[in-house]
Amino acid sequence: MVIRSHFECGESAVTVIADKRFHPAIQTAIMDARGCILRQIEADPFFASTLEPYSPPGDNPLVDRMCQASIKAQVGPMAAVAGAVAEHALRAAMDEGCSFVVVDNGGDIALHTDREVTIGLHGEHSGLRCLGLRLPPVTGILGICSSSGRIGPSLSFGVADISTVISEDVILADATATHLGNLVRNSSPSHLQSCVEEIMGIPGTMAALVSADGNIAACGELPELVPVKHSDDLITRRVMLG
Repeated sequence: MVIRSHFECGESAVTVIADKRFHPAIQTAIMDARGCILRQIEADPFFASTLEPYSPPGDNPLVDRMCQASIKAQVGPMAAVAGAVAEHALRAAMDEGCSFVVVDNGGDIALHTDREVTIGLHGEHSGLRCLGLRLPPVTGILGICSSSGRIGPSLSFGVADISTVISEDVILADATATHLGNLVRNSSPSHLQSCVEEIMGIPGTMAALVSADGNIAACGELPELVPVKHSDDLITRRVMLG
């Protein structure tokens, strides 16, 4: 039976949609991924603080992928942390034989689905607020990651209401969504279009979408945009504060 559950571990607030029997493995993988990253931070605090591409020596595959994404997207490696945790959890479910799983780590989504799904887009002042992305079945892994300069805890130096990047590499999608958000300095349609076109120059990026002050620009293999009923209850956010 497919169920939706909410799970929190440290700063991670995660919504999981999958068959009930896979949820324990997903939660364990979230804790494992966080432990892996926290050990890296303890050994190398600069890894957590830098906003520039960084690749320290080491043999941690998850950290290495975060660093490689940071180099491609020209951001710090922690810009990819939510996507890294989401993808690690998704892979754990797939290894257990799960054919339908969505892991939403605070708006950074990893999914593997055997049926059509619609992913809603959220922005406080966005024209995308009541729109979603309709996705066909995903036989492999797909990442749909978002950043914002106006809502949520993400660090962004731009003014985008929402910047979203799609990639088969969830970690890259997360880092690149941050970079896209940083690029947005005003809401003119021409500027927004130039931002998404620049993002499409990063190898591995499938599609990019950005919205600011009601204006929207998109580029690449974007799934169909469809109307959705907005619900705050479906937005992944921390509820167990403190």
